[in-house]
Amino acid sequence: MTAPEYAGTGVHHMLYLPPDWQADWKTRGRSWPVIVEYTGNKAPTLGSTGLVEDAALGFGVSGGRFIWVVLPYVSKTHVQNEVTWWGDEEATAAYAKTNVPRICAQFGGDTRAVIRAVRSADGEWGLSHTVLTHGQDACKVLRRSADEGRTWSEPRKIRDASHAYTTGPHDRLYTLSSGRLLALLHCSLDSKKDRQGGPLGVYVVYSDDHGRTWNRAPRNRVLHVADNPSKKHEWGFWEPSLVEHAPGKLLMMARTATGWLYECRSEDGGSTWTNPARSTVPNPLAPPVLTQVPGTGTLVLLHNPRVQMESGWHGGPRTVLALRTSQDGGRSWNDPRTIVQSADESAWCDYPAVRWVGRTLRVVYRAIATLAHGNGGFRTVGLEHQALDRAWIR
Repeated sequence: MTAPEYAGTGVHHMLYLPPDWQADWKTRGRSWPVIVEYTGNKAPTLGSTGLVEDAALGFGVSGGRFIWVVLPYVSKTHVQNEVTWWGDEEATAAYAKTNVPRICAQFGGDTRAVIRAVRSADGEWGLSHTVLTHGQDACKVLRRSADEGRTWSEPRKIRDASHAYTTGPHDRLYTLSSGRLLALLHCSLDSKKDRQGGPLGVYVVYSDDHGRTWNRAPRNRVLHVADNPSKKHEWGFWEPSLVEHAPGKLLMMARTATGWLYECRSEDGGSTWTNPARSTVPNPLAPPVLTQVPGTGTLVLLHNPRVQMESGWHGGPRTVLALRTSQDGGRSWNDPRTIVQSADESAWCDYPAVRWVGRTLRVVYRAIATLAHGNGGFRTVGLEHQALDRAWIR
């Protein structure tokens, strides 16, 4: 589709309407969530053309049930879509600001969708997400809502200015037993504008006034693992997860390029941290997730246990998603128990997200049909779900 502002040019976007969409949606009082997608840049070796027509992520995530929009990067000449980097950044941003509301108004898009939120100790909701300007400049921001998510505040940066490319894993916020809000950030330690790979490091930001002001820990350094024995493009210490296993006692675990998860600990609610140390858990270049069985001392770790560091950028095919438990605050872990396993080396399951609902641990994970066993990019991407009874987790 071509927006009126770009009539007569090659600048265009793609719009998908779900099967139950009808032109009389307004009289029927219908609306649909909207997924807005930007394609990856042109990268033939990863299977990405950079064309809006070849996008697939939004459809896979929604299962075709939502309105799905693939927006362009507007070229600096304003006459075509850009497939390498971001083109004219201001024009690209303006295109989104103009056309997403227009599409919602014209086709029944629900503008109230929420990305990822937690309730802070004062009863308001906090939402963190990443704002990306270009390959080097990314920052984590916080929005607040006092009306159960109907409206949100303007974004407030919660990173500091030490590293331009700073984002975080899965947009998670944590509310500790003290009421402290805590967010985990990872950042690129390389100042090159054309690189988002390693080295990568982690720091924590926390707030004791419900997200109004933020402090950083460690104050003047990042948590980093320098080892990169297989010379991976991404390396360091990044995409961490966190659990408070006792009041003020925090365990952080993160992916590395060493073939192992590394861990850091805090005894004071995140104000200070130990240096990263190798855990007892082998792990490829894939992120873990930590949680705790409610009302117990049992910690739960979800991760991909297959490790083959020589097999490609990923350090092992993510065909198994498994669970481990610990009874000693994460000092030791039992053998992995399989949650989901694929017999197809090209069918991956990774990036789990978890939430306890009563006695059930709800697990949502990314399901990918890869090309060339993960070394040739992704063919389709979707989400799948498992419900694990508490009695099974031991």
